[in-house]
Parts: sequence; C-alpha cells; structure tokens
Amino acid sequence: MPSTFLAAQLKGGQPLEPETSANTTAGLVVDTGPFTLTADYFRVDVENRLALSQTFTLNDDERELLLSEGITSARTLQFFRLFVNDFSSRNQGVDLVSTYAPPALGGGTVFSFTFNYTHTELTKESALLTAGDVLGLQRGVPRTRWNVALNQQVARVGLLARLNYYGAWVDHFDARFVRGADSPLLDGRYIVDLEATIPITRDVTLAVGGQNVFDTFSQRMDLFADIFGLPYSQFTPWGMSGGYYYARLNYSWGG
Repeated sequence: MPSTFLAAQLKGGQPLEPETSANTTAGLVVDTGPFTLTADYFRVDVENRLALSQTFTLNDDERELLLSEGITSARTLQFFRLFVNDFSSRNQGVDLVSTYAPPALGGGTVFSFTFNYTHTELTKESALLTAGDVLGLQRGVPRTRWNVALNQQVARVGLLARLNYYGAWVDHFDARFVRGADSPLLDGRYIVDLEATIPITRDVTLAVGGQNVFDTFSQRMDLFADIFGLPYSQFTPWGMSGGYYYARLNYSWGG
C-alpha cells in the first residue's frame, strides 16, 4: 500500500524520500607473475533505505475512521504492508582473490582462492520494522563465503575441482513472517563442484561435471516442512535443489 494512503498513515506511514548512499573502497594488487592477489575493503552506508514494513491489520476504530472518510474498501481490508525508508544501514567487508600457477609444474596447474566477508548492520532502525525484519536484513545472507579451486590441464583435457564454503545465515522469510527474532541461524555448508573439459574437434568441446556433487542440502527446517511441505530454505545460498549434474557441448566458430 502506498505509504501516504490514510490507512498507511494510521500505522505511521510517511512520504518516501530518495535513498542516499556513500561508498568507500580501498584496494591492494600484488602480481609477481605466478602469484596474483587483489585485496579490497568496502563500506557502503545507505540512508533512507527502502523496504517493506511489517504486516498490519486495522482495529475497529481505525476501520470506522476510514469508512467515515468514504474509504469503503476498509470493510474488506484485512492485511496490508507499506513501503518505509526511515532506516539506515551499513555494509562493510573485504574481498580477496588470489591465483597461483607453480612454475615447477609447467603452467598446467593453477590454484585459485576467493574470499568474501560482509557485515551488515542497521545504523538506524524503523519503528515499522519488527525484530524479525531486522534479523532478516542483517543475517539473511552468509557473512562469510569462500572457495578454493584447482584447474589442471592434463594433455588436452581440462580438469576443475572446487570447494565452496557458505557461512551461517537466517531464512529471512522465517524471520519476517514465521518465527521472527527467534528464527535460528542455519548452519554453514561445504559444497564441491567438479568438471572435466574434453576437446572433440578443433571447434567442439565437451564438458561433463556437477555442481554440489555430494548433493548437500541446507539444515532441515521441520516447521516449514510441516506447514508448507518445504523442508529446506528456499533462500539457500547454493540453491535448494541439491546436486546438479550436466554434460555440455560448446561450439566456437570464426577461429
């Protein structure tokens, strides 16, 4: 519901203002040939951040007031939410990306590592957001994510093995609409990806592999399984469908 509608104003709705943001970054690059590293720090401050409020209902006095103003739809209005932007947030963290190709292995072996840590906090809260809303905004994605990978060339065949880690997070639907601030942190998980790339001809390449090859799921949510028939979080960072296995033909032309 628009925040300036009378029903919204009864719950604290105000005219929306433009979001404003300030971004600070600093970085470092190291390149020695076989070894590369980029390290970045970032901080993003957002004021008047836009979001949906908690769910409201009208009491009898509010309903009568709306009807007296000629708003006949108040008779059937049961639940509503409105946009708010009277709160502010700060996201800050670090990104690391590194590769290493050991010279002794002839350049056919490349190790890579990526790391991200992002901390989100509300520096100014809104009275129209519940504690569950705040929890979902601050912990709805993992604070820590990283992966380490090995790319290996064996004759004409390319091999990839990658280990991913996703830290703990909160299902923000659970936090906002079900258990609120009591929504638990879901445990982090390690995920493995594998791929082999095989040239068939000069222009055709076959790739065979799998993402999440060990079919790892997030922590089971029995409450959601009982209510919605959905035992795993739909917001799982690596996907909620388990392992994904594929064979892919790539064709290039013009070379």
